[in-house]
Amino acid sequence: MWKTGDHVVHRRDGVCRIAALEDLALTSDGPKTYYILTPLYENASRLYVPFDRADQILRDVLTKEEIDSLILGLKDSGPDHWISDEKTRQRTLSEIVKTGSEESLLKMVATLFLKKMEQTEKGRKFHATDEHILNEAEKMINREFAFVLGIEPDSVPDYIGSRMEET
Repeated sequence: MWKTGDHVVHRRDGVCRIAALEDLALTSDGPKTYYILTPLYENASRLYVPFDRADQILRDVLTKEEIDSLILGLKDSGPDHWISDEKTRQRTLSEIVKTGSEESLLKMVATLFLKKMEQTEKGRKFHATDEHILNEAEKMINREFAFVLGIEPDSVPDYIGSRMEET
């Protein structure tokens, strides 16, 4: 599938570089082949992904065309509907962060961002759990988009905004 030097997205840790592919005895099952990953934004850590489970944990990095298509899709369809029930919302949002597609993540961020703006305008606080999930999802999106686009993660919201404004 992937080779040393390739960049992939780890479902929990974001964009990583494949540092090596090695046979290691990390469990009592004996030696297995592992991808050894270095997260792009967490240089001090290493991740070990079993080769036989890699397709469940890793995916290819998006292309610029795929990013622009996701943004256009968000522009066309808008954010997801707000889930009023807090427990259902937290469960749904956590599941999207854990296993959701890039499209689901982007829609979730848009939904949370709009709700946060609405709460701010009313002089109300945004729920802390929603804020935490929003920050995690934004970090995931910003880091991958920044890597692909060759910009800083902090510049990604401006890029998305400018693409949304284009006709």
